Amino acid sequence: MNILTAFKALRVDIVFDQYFVPSIKDYERTRRNEQKTIDFKINGPSQTRPTDFMKELKNIKFKESFVQFLIEYWATDEMATFIGNTLIKLNYDSCYSYIVKNNSVEMTIDEDMTCNNHEEADTKIIHHVCKLDICTKTNVLLKTSDTDVLIIMLGNMDHLQSDDLNIFMEYGTGNSKRYINVTKLHMELGPSLCTSLPGFHALTGCDYNPSFFQKGKIRPYKILIKNKSYQKALTDLGVAHITGSRDEILPILEAFVCEIYGYINLSNINAARFQKFCTTYKADTEDEPFKKALKNCDPSTLPPCKAELQQHLLRTQYITSIWRNAYLRFPSSLTPNRNGWALNEDTLDFHWFDGDCIPQSVFDAVVHDNNKQNDIGNVIADDAEDDKADTDESEEDSDSSDEGASTDEE
Repeated sequence: MNILTAFKALRVDIVFDQYFVPSIKDYERTRRNEQKTIDFKINGPSQTRPTDFMKELKNIKFKESFVQFLIEYWATDEMATFIGNTLIKLNYDSCYSYIVKNNSVEMTIDEDMTCNNHEEADTKIIHHVCKLDICTKTNVLLKTSDTDVLIIMLGNMDHLQSDDLNIFMEYGTGNSKRYINVTKLHMELGPSLCTSLPGFHALTGCDYNPSFFQKGKIRPYKILIKNKSYQKALTDLGVAHITGSRDEILPILEAFVCEIYGYINLSNINAARFQKFCTTYKADTEDEPFKKALKNCDPSTLPPCKAELQQHLLRTQYITSIWRNAYLRFPSSLTPNRNGWALNEDTLDFHWFDGDCIPQSVFDAVVHDNNKQNDIGNVIADDAEDDKADTDESEEDSDSSDEGASTDEE
């Protein structure tokens, strides 16, 4: 209600997530401890509100019931005084439009704005903005606390149907609240960089894709703004499933990851990984055995291997295809399965890599070394038993000698 009464806007669009099963957000929802099994039903507006409303929002079924209640209740005439002269569009499984005529609320379904193939509210918001066809200068305010919306909006500014939109974003709450002029920011950054941002965000880590350990986004971003080739590759990745250009794009992104790890002249991630390993573990002399005492050494600082990076880039492509095409009703024809995720019962889990964990030759060397150590241990144990037996025999011989000595004396 605060949204409707606080702003004198001619139109207010309210967008909600949908919950698909399985979903690429399964891991993130598990991390957030969102519940799926606790049933909740809202019978009407007089029902007592939950004491801890934020806790209930972790219950997916509560959120679904809450949205369904809004869809039905806003169509009643009781809402006429709140809606007033404002056009309300509520997007969930369909896009519901509410308008007051003759003191009565009229609800219709806007098929053109319906985008039930979108799971995230983030992309639905951009879909709504891109669909605005206005011939006069109009201000659009995006109210959200999610930075993903800013990234996706900048990546879709080239898909706006109207050039007369001034887009702003309200970010933060309380004293930290500020407004970002998205239109001006797009002009300052330029179209090439902006269209690459969805792919960049997906590559360097988001809710659906892991980040590179301790690399963050600042250093990769500084590399990106200086390299038009990386920008173009990340932009084209969003339509690579249509153009068939994935095989040409992925090697460029592999070189980008190498540069993120500090290897400017390398384009093969395995070579960068090996070089990083040698730098960390190299011997001081040729005769030094392969045994190095290191403190505070973390193997996760190594670049990913090629097999793992391949799956990471496939996930990046899938996410980018959705974000860069958020203006479409059906943003992507790709499926998560075989694009960086694997279906495990009714849940999508990360598919980390194909093939063996380590090369067979290394595995054989490790097993051989372990067997050798076991053999050495057995030899040591046998020697210890032999030593003990020799000691026992010596003691017996000593006793016999003592007895003999006594007899002679007698």
